[in-house]
Amino acid sequence: MGVIETSLSSLLALTSETGGLQRQDFTSLSLGGWQQPYTDYLYSMAWFEGKLYCGTMRGSLIFIKLRNPPPQLKVYPVPIPDNPFSLDIRSQIWCYTPQTQQWQMVYQAPMVEGRFGEQVPREVGYRGMAVFQGRSDEKPALYVSTLSPARSTGPIILRSLDGKTFEPVTDAGLGLGLEGLKSFRFLEIFKGKLYTSPIGGAQRSIDPTKFANSVVNSSTSPVVYESADPAQGKWRPVSVPKFGDDNNTVVFYSTAFNGYLYASTFNVVSGFQIWKTKGEGEPPYEWTNVVRLGAYRGKFNQGVIWMCPFKGALYACTGIQDGGYDRKHKIGPAAGEVIRIYPDDSWDLVVGTARLTPQGLKVPTSGLTPGFDNFFNGYLWQMSVHHDWLYLGTMDWSVYLRYALIENWPPFLRNLFVDSEGGVEAVIAKQGGCDLWKTQDGDYWEPVTITGFENPYNCGIRKLLSTPIGLAVGTVNPFGPVVAEERNGQWEYVPNLRGGAEVWLGQIPAERQAFNGHSQGL
Repeated sequence: MGVIETSLSSLLALTSETGGLQRQDFTSLSLGGWQQPYTDYLYSMAWFEGKLYCGTMRGSLIFIKLRNPPPQLKVYPVPIPDNPFSLDIRSQIWCYTPQTQQWQMVYQAPMVEGRFGEQVPREVGYRGMAVFQGRSDEKPALYVSTLSPARSTGPIILRSLDGKTFEPVTDAGLGLGLEGLKSFRFLEIFKGKLYTSPIGGAQRSIDPTKFANSVVNSSTSPVVYESADPAQGKWRPVSVPKFGDDNNTVVFYSTAFNGYLYASTFNVVSGFQIWKTKGEGEPPYEWTNVVRLGAYRGKFNQGVIWMCPFKGALYACTGIQDGGYDRKHKIGPAAGEVIRIYPDDSWDLVVGTARLTPQGLKVPTSGLTPGFDNFFNGYLWQMSVHHDWLYLGTMDWSVYLRYALIENWPPFLRNLFVDSEGGVEAVIAKQGGCDLWKTQDGDYWEPVTITGFENPYNCGIRKLLSTPIGLAVGTVNPFGPVVAEERNGQWEYVPNLRGGAEVWLGQIPAERQAFNGHSQGL
């Protein structure tokens, strides 16, 4: 009997260890932003015609410094020129061919005449990707939504049939006639149509003598738009503006689940909302409110950043803008949460702060507090299902402690999260870098990495994508090509070999795949 018990225990232990992807299953496909200075933000991914496509942003810390108010730091992590357009910050699309294990830059944003007659990049980021076949498409095409700088001509949607030639299929800003639009946050497919929503434009005028950014996470058209024929640039609104609440400034994200299209909002006053529609009849469609008041956490859950269906429920991850501390509205700092929504609109708190709600006491089913017990996980950013496991990536801002004015923090906050851990460098050594977590049942979560694949400068996982060759992970890493370091009491900029966006690929070895298949048949 003892031998049987020992064998069973060993088998269960082995099954636990081999379930899902582990850190050693990940290898790097690209480091250092493809050796392109300032390629630091992996915005979007798509699997198209047997290849992996990655849309990037360049020079993201430039635009963060231009925000109002700008970050308050001892020294800025990277040098920023007075004229940001003196740098080549045109966004790029990269393509990985598995057979040759080679990357190729297949597209780079063109230069255009901007709003004040100067040459500027038409776009600085490729924010969303979707493989979709509309009415005019002879086959599935790769659609790409863009991020346009405030001085440029406005965001558009690109289309490619071959992954090599990308052509605009919309006028700037979907032809809405709204000035200052900046981007489209997402591209989502539902019932044979493509959906998106624009952001930007709340800043009505821009001083041509200053390099000011559009107001972050606001929109002059916070509406869901759909198209059955995006190749012809035909879009129409299908929701009322702001879902009827003036405090909803942006439609943040949208996804399909259980025969409905779900859409989340951004709201700094009372917290995010989640709405759903069957997408039937004449627009604007009938939408039903599913979650409100930031799941009763209020303004500490400003937005739902990503939603992902998994095993009969819809998982949503949250955050506060600007990495978990909204300086403009003085909200936070606080880490993000995970909630789980069921088809009947009931919901669980999975990761977060226990609280009383109209539906009763909500206690995190995972036992984990916000940020997966990590104060510095300001965003719970991305999710993807891969081989029956749900993976979640975070944005961890702990590496910014090196530059933060922590002496100005409230003493209790500094003592609790920095001093008690041994100081700034001890915190970064222990947990610096983004996290990747996994779960098979939605309640028990395990970390794959909590150190950004051993790179504290990998401060965020901005994209996760399940592909036939494995789980692709794209990071945010704006700390290059040089980074500020303090040496002998003086700050200087030095080359950073671990700066720039990275792409990692997780693959379970064949021997573990065979074991998993056998154990599942027991």
